[in-house]
Amino acid sequence: MSKVLSLTTLLVAAASLASASPAAPALLQSRQSCVEGKTKICYGVNGGTSQGLDVEELEYLAAYLRFVGQSNTGINAFYQMPTSNTCQEWAIPLPEGATTLVLAKHVSPFVKSAVLYEDIASTIDGGEGATDAQRAAALMGCAVNGGQMGVAVNTKHEAYASAEFKASKAKADGVVIKLVKVPAAV
Repeated sequence: MSKVLSLTTLLVAAASLASASPAAPALLQSRQSCVEGKTKICYGVNGGTSQGLDVEELEYLAAYLRFVGQSNTGINAFYQMPTSNTCQEWAIPLPEGATTLVLAKHVSPFVKSAVLYEDIASTIDGGEGATDAQRAAALMGCAVNGGQMGVAVNTKHEAYASAEFKASKAKADGVVIKLVKVPAAV
């Protein structure tokens, strides 16, 4: 009888908890949308919808972002995302007229993230002078489909060891880059 009573008590307790539990707090709800991993996903192939991107434009945008990084010094060579209560997704500023959006998604909102513009460029094209294998491993391997992946951080780059970067208390982690088509004007 005690086994039956214990099981009944457990079921009643579980049912009352399930019906009495409020929705998760807003902070927890916002973090639930942060579960996008760093693994490369090509849209239309292994998730999402193909974006119909222009591969030549992707090459240009990667070169542009690399130029931005190399033209700046100190902390200005970094794309920065502050701590937040949500997993924000920001469009990285690009030249006017681009038909592709390069989005940065902050998947670790409780951490201030900063990654070199050069690393964002390398995430797109595999790096300056990339081999075919490096280009295929980067988002360029998704070609016209577009896609997403975590920033490929070059931790050996001297900027990550600089006093200015260390003083910023930022982490070179927690940013996923997405390549998508600019939405059509309504």
